Amino acid sequence: MQSSNKAFVALAFSIIAVMYGIVYLQNLHLGEPLTEFYLIGSAKGYPSNLEKGELGRVIVGVVNHEFEDAEYKLAIVHENETLREQWITLRNGEKWEEEIKFKLNEAGKHKLEFLLYRDEKPYRELHLWMNVSGYESQ
Repeated sequence: MQSSNKAFVALAFSIIAVMYGIVYLQNLHLGEPLTEFYLIGSAKGYPSNLEKGELGRVIVGVVNHEFEDAEYKLAIVHENETLREQWITLRNGEKWEEEIKFKLNEAGKHKLEFLLYRDEKPYRELHLWMNVSGYESQ
């Protein structure tokens, strides 16, 4: 009877050790924490040449790999004017994508900035340069 008790204790200890190992591996952080922040253009590419008043489109994406829930603020800025602000809350591993539409009503070379904030501090930045011609599309 004593050897079966020892076998039972050894089996129970092994099961606990395996369960602890599984929990440890699930919580193991491989690599540095980071946030993916990207732009996706259309099949024609990014909107780099637009007509005055033409609708431009781009998909903005954020993926949280910070190993914790994170809250971000997305700001879209043109010539120091904020065109849009949006709060995004993501769990670890969660992805957010949204199509952003915009119009530029002045001919010339323009920079559209996409700023991502975390903890109220600038965290990531992307930008698009566009040439806008004077013809206004209907």
